[in-house]
Amino acid sequence: MEIEARLAILAVGLVLTWAAWLTDRHRRALTDVATTPAAAVFAGHNEVAGRAWSAAPLTSHRGRVHSIWWTYELEEERTHTRTVTTSDGKGGTNSRTETYRQFHTVDERSGSLPALEVVDSSGTVTVQLGGAKVVPRRNLREEFKDDSRLPEGFFKRMFDNRTGKYRETEEVVAVGDRIFVIGDAVLDQDTAAPVLRASLVSTRSEASHVGNRAAAAFLLALLAVGATGAGTALILAVDQDPGPLHVAAGVAVPAIGLFVAWLVTTYNRLRQLAQSIGKARSLVDVQLRRRHDL
Repeated sequence: MEIEARLAILAVGLVLTWAAWLTDRHRRALTDVATTPAAAVFAGHNEVAGRAWSAAPLTSHRGRVHSIWWTYELEEERTHTRTVTTSDGKGGTNSRTETYRQFHTVDERSGSLPALEVVDSSGTVTVQLGGAKVVPRRNLREEFKDDSRLPEGFFKRMFDNRTGKYRETEEVVAVGDRIFVIGDAVLDQDTAAPVLRASLVSTRSEASHVGNRAAAAFLLALLAVGATGAGTALILAVDQDPGPLHVAAGVAVPAIGLFVAWLVTTYNRLRQLAQSIGKARSLVDVQLRRRHDL
């Protein structure tokens, strides 16, 4: 095997290692933050769970649902043709024309409130959406036929690739939906109450997010260990087949890398925990000072 191919295997292993670390970092961002009651949100990184509420909600376009956030998409099916070329075992090529259908977006609409309230058994907390990632639930998905949108006349329809089939999709974060929110809280100077600036607002459960990321991180880690170990063993073997020592080195390098990654991750998690404690204490001091002034 050429040295370039061996280096490519090692490079793939390193890229997969980086992807696994990033995926696990996203998982830890969810698991390392304990769910805080809405009435006890403190300055710093928080996670709250409860019901979405707003005194002046929006109305979604298609489902007419009282919503905090919604999107609507109308898609139109069209017919396309493409040329597919295949090669046989003798070095020859065959070409054929395929016809396929595909949906295309013809109308998009959306609406979003700047802020909402998250309500749980302890009280409420104001959440600012800003540029938060929103994971909505699907409120509507329907397909229908509407030939009236097609052009009139046989010849006009011959040269029109539309089929007359349409698909509507609406996704919402509705008033009353159970959500969980992650973000950084700051103290509102006017009300002296914390306001959560969201980075994630999701109608899916936290366990669902964590489970998907954990499975992806585990799969990427397995692939990374295999590719990194194989690449290391092949490079050390130079122009010969890998021997026992080369295989041992290929196993040792990923193992050491995993140990170092665990040390760095643990250190960063402890630092973040210490920062969260410090911010929580600072908010307590601010509240006590305001009460003393009053």
